[in-house]
Amino acid sequence: MSLRILIFLMVFVPFIVLSSINTISLEQVISRYEHSIRSNARTKADSVAKLFGNVASGIAQVAVSLSRPNEIVSAVEVADNNELYDWSIAFVGDIDCISFADVNGMVLARAPEEFRFGDSIAQADYFRAALKDGEFLGLAMVDGKLALVASRIINKYNDTPVGVVAAAMHLTPGMLGRLVPDSWTILSIRSPEGAMIHSHPPPPGSDQVPLAPGGIGFVGSEGVFITLLPDARHADLLELKASLRKNSLIAGGVTLLFLLLFVQWQIAPYSRLMQIILAYSRNLTDLPQMRKRLLTLPKRHNLEISRLADALAGMADQIQGNFERIGALNRRLEQLASTDPLTGLLNRRSMDTTLEQEMDRANRYGTPLSVVMADIDHFKRINDTQGHQAGDEVLRQLAREFSENSRTTDSICRWGGEEFLILSPNVDRLGAFAYAEKLRLFIAESSDPVLKNVTVSMGVAEYKAGEALEAFVGRADAALYRAKESGRNNVQSEEITG
Repeated sequence: MSLRILIFLMVFVPFIVLSSINTISLEQVISRYEHSIRSNARTKADSVAKLFGNVASGIAQVAVSLSRPNEIVSAVEVADNNELYDWSIAFVGDIDCISFADVNGMVLARAPEEFRFGDSIAQADYFRAALKDGEFLGLAMVDGKLALVASRIINKYNDTPVGVVAAAMHLTPGMLGRLVPDSWTILSIRSPEGAMIHSHPPPPGSDQVPLAPGGIGFVGSEGVFITLLPDARHADLLELKASLRKNSLIAGGVTLLFLLLFVQWQIAPYSRLMQIILAYSRNLTDLPQMRKRLLTLPKRHNLEISRLADALAGMADQIQGNFERIGALNRRLEQLASTDPLTGLLNRRSMDTTLEQEMDRANRYGTPLSVVMADIDHFKRINDTQGHQAGDEVLRQLAREFSENSRTTDSICRWGGEEFLILSPNVDRLGAFAYAEKLRLFIAESSDPVLKNVTVSMGVAEYKAGEALEAFVGRADAALYRAKESGRNNVQSEEITG
């Protein structure tokens, strides 16, 4: 093997190996970050599906409530428009339209349009389905507009149909916009005619994924889609990765060309150069030391060896710089993969890992461990009345307050949407309850303008030895649910209320 080929191998084999190791490490970090993005996307989709399901359930409950009273049954029998309108107008507000029809499909009363009746809905899918099956829940056209409709048959003596009641909410971009947590999430509905309604205009080429609204099956549910736009920072990091790879390849190619041009002229002066490169390839020296030795090579023997030494020293500088940039990028990606981009708190994936570690420690040493589940009261109302930017600022400010008023040993994460989870090692249920009550009062009485009129409900649970993570957190979630049911702005645990 010629000295020229040997020098080439000694320089480029370690360079290629080290570059490959760093590239693989970078790919692994990006893969973990992409997994975190997918996890956050699933959380968003679940939140939107739950809200949509709640809306559908609410409309269905209105239809049930208006199908049972004896006064309504009697009013339908005698086509009493005034009585039926008085009943239905009380529900208009959250519901866009409520109508009563007899068994032939003639509209007897319609709210909020008191004097619009006498037309026929006999051919409407929701009317025919209610007569046939007793009820209907799904997407249908109402007054020429796509709506979420719930209809119920009205029976006299529980067995004789006398009419149908239908409750409808028109599906508009504004209504769909109130169901999504941010502008990166787009909710779309496809009408039976194929027209699409979006909460926000989707970018060209964006992917729509079918959404199961809260596990509720209804007619037309296959026409409900969600689009989750990618995080712009992810694209920037991938672009930076491609740029580093490109620069490394260019640097390697230029160096290779330079070696082939100059090494061929003289052989003897390369012996010491080969020793320097061999020392680096055998891990007897590092890049800075190799660069220093290259710069000390005698330059009086010939011009080529001088230029080659300078070129190799420059290449060492560039390689070292690339390694430092890749290391910084790795650390940045590690941070992004473990934190929530809006609040800077731990994300749910990172908190799951922390929970498992603290539960293992509690099992090993028998120390207490508690969690506090917090949820912002009426957060949807903040988004609806003040906009998503105001809602985001409330989440950020609340995250700062939680962090500043907690111990350094506590771990805090944004659990999902407007929910936060605080993990407190070495704290039993009584201590966690007192801590949660202190936080609740601090938020409720805060003079910060961002938190004006903002309250939180909290649920507390203490870990039981050997308990699964889902059961542990689930008990805190159940306590939070009781706090919501108890009027909000309070703390609940298994045995203590406040």
